[in-house]
Amino acid sequence: MATITLRTKTKVQYEAVMALLKALKISCEVSENEEYDPEMLKKIEKGRKDFVNGNYKIINVSDIWK
Repeated sequence: MATITLRTKTKVQYEAVMALLKALKISCEVSENEEYDPEMLKKIEKGRKDFVNGNYKIINVSDIWK
């Protein structure tokens, strides 16, 4: 029905959440240490620097579909 993302900060929180889910018979998937791709982070940082330095182009909404 819905997807909920929980980010526990301690082992106690994690264990409590998992116990609750188990008691309620709710299935879950666990993924550890979600990190972003370093190459993607470099591209994002470059884009931010380009913007600050004025290296960007403004496109009017009316010109997008031309």
